[in-house]
Amino acid sequence: MIKLFTINTMRTTEEFNDYIKLLEENVYDGVEIFYPYQASKEDFDTYANNVKRIQPLCKEMVLHLPFGLENDLCNL
Repeated sequence: MIKLFTINTMRTTEEFNDYIKLLEENVYDGVEIFYPYQASKEDFDTYANNVKRIQPLCKEMVLHLPFGLENDLCNL
């Protein structure tokens, strides 16, 4: 069984730092993330950078993202 938790788009960098610890300590195996539709450019960039930081620690990542190059959150 894989244990995941959800990270919504309103989470801060400090909260992501806490999530990284949970993944490093194997409390959880992965995350579910959502696309930041309503975010400003600055908030979008911060969220995308935090997602990139957490991605290598996840055994599984569920993405609720729109399709298309202009909406690519993981390969910026």
